[in-house]
Amino acid sequence: MIRTCCPICGSSEKKELFERDFSGMREIVPFLKYTVYGCKNCGMVYAGDISESMTLSQYYDICSKYTDNNYYLSTSSSKRFEMISGLFEKEIDKDASILEIGCAEGFLLDMLLKRGYSNVFGIEPSSQCVSYARENLHLDVVEGGLGNMHSLGQKKFDVIVLEQVLEHIEDPKDAILEMNDHLTENGMICIGVPDAGAFKENIDFYRQFSSEHINYFSEGSITNLMNSCGFEKIKVLRNDSEKTFIALWKRTGCI
Repeated sequence: MIRTCCPICGSSEKKELFERDFSGMREIVPFLKYTVYGCKNCGMVYAGDISESMTLSQYYDICSKYTDNNYYLSTSSSKRFEMISGLFEKEIDKDASILEIGCAEGFLLDMLLKRGYSNVFGIEPSSQCVSYARENLHLDVVEGGLGNMHSLGQKKFDVIVLEQVLEHIEDPKDAILEMNDHLTENGMICIGVPDAGAFKENIDFYRQFSSEHINYFSEGSITNLMNSCGFEKIKVLRNDSEKTFIALWKRTGCI
């Protein structure tokens, strides 16, 4: 995975910031090392020149924390889910059709159900997570994900949720455009990501540039991305304790 250009504006003009090296942990990380770049054109910060030890799908199947129920039931995850649910109650009608991409075991969807949203669906690449969501939470979840949405057919949704996913995606612009194909005419996208604008406030700065994350979004850079894909910002909520933010975007139809 070379990534020589900015994933937002496509510019090859960049400044090298520093290098991350995880090669001493090659058995348990997807990326052995990468260089963190700042785009000179739009300011996006991203990982390039990535040396892989395994694909992300292999990594999540083998050893990722994201297949651990305790991760999703943690205080920080619950707080994010509460923030998203609260935002939906203010901005989204209860009869709206909602899809979460990368829904894991389905705890956010379950929370939305309990808040009165009955038309919720999920798509998740991990078969283990899909089984849990179906069997334990009785959710309508299918196997798949970005780049593999075939199981959804031609179905469209009023809202699509992408929570703590976009920072992992090789081509975030393609991901947004793929989601756009599954939105209704006035559909919305809800995205939650780590807040790169607050990284400097974190006591463990370099931990934010992890062995899994390759995109580092500030509110400005994700706004550039979403505007270029035909979406306008509705609302942004920040989780100051975790240094993440959640943003709701409405489709304008102009791409």
